Amino acid sequence: MLWLGLIFILSSQPYQAQSLKPLLNQQFSQDKLQEVLPDVSFPYRESIISAKKDPVHFIEFVFRKGAHLFMYAMLAVLASIALLPYRMPLMVKGCFILAAVAMTAILDEWNQLHRAERTGAVQDVFIDLSGGLIGLLLVSLVYHRFRASRRESALRGGRESGQP
Repeated sequence: MLWLGLIFILSSQPYQAQSLKPLLNQQFSQDKLQEVLPDVSFPYRESIISAKKDPVHFIEFVFRKGAHLFMYAMLAVLASIALLPYRMPLMVKGCFILAAVAMTAILDEWNQLHRAERTGAVQDVFIDLSGGLIGLLLVSLVYHRFRASRRESALRGGRESGQP
């Protein structure tokens, strides 16, 4: 619940309160960034995000979307932990968690539509869902590794005690 609160607090802040552009402009020259960044550009909403044309905006954009991925991956991980005590098939838990991530992402973007100096974007919902999937994949990997190591330990323990 605390993580959900953090997501909505951050999405309620004005863009300027979260902008990295002043820090980036202070630390790096536009020319130097243009030299080191690859020539990458892609469409996002009504604009083109370009590393060469506006490197500071590009870096901030990548950082902000990376933050979306991280926040929603953590939401999925924390939801998985919260559901540990409940006995249900893993696929059901995964679907429930993804549905919760999707609802949170939709409400988050809806919240931004109603905030001054913020805009909601359908693309961000898909980025958030991608983060949720990444979180579920991480949980799944850890779960399967844990189960495999427990099986291995049980087999070794059985051999050591003389059991076949």
